[in-house]
Amino acid sequence: MVDWNLPVIGAAKLIEVLREQDNTPRFVVYGDAGGDTARLAMQAGAAGFVARSGEVAGLLDTCAEVAAGKMVFPFIDMREMQQDPIHSLSRKERAMLEALAKGLSNRDLSKDLGISTNTVKFHLSNIYEKLSVKNRAQAIAYYYSSQYAGGSR
Repeated sequence: MVDWNLPVIGAAKLIEVLREQDNTPRFVVYGDAGGDTARLAMQAGAAGFVARSGEVAGLLDTCAEVAAGKMVFPFIDMREMQQDPIHSLSRKERAMLEALAKGLSNRDLSKDLGISTNTVKFHLSNIYEKLSVKNRAQAIAYYYSSQYAGGSR
């Protein structure tokens, strides 16, 4: 369990970093009931959300359900999560898309990100799929159009 308002790095960053490790733990986020916290926790990769204002029994039940392999969240309008595919990209994929938009080649991306060119190709394929584009030029165009349409993300 992790508090959404975790000092220094925040829960979203912690979850994102730990999800890239082998044997990733499943997270239950503990936070304020109002606002977008539950949706943001889900987007970050948490497996459950519990409101601070809830009963202790609810917290324990949620932790048990998550430990059993379930996802436990209050109602979240999934249409909001699906509106901007940029939000579906992982931290590495977003960094790669930004670097790609600067005109870097696969070899340059590989060097800059410290990964193999095959891993670059794998990530690019995932980015293309998530953004519903077919190639790097379309991905770059999508990136710049999203920057201008909604400001910096």
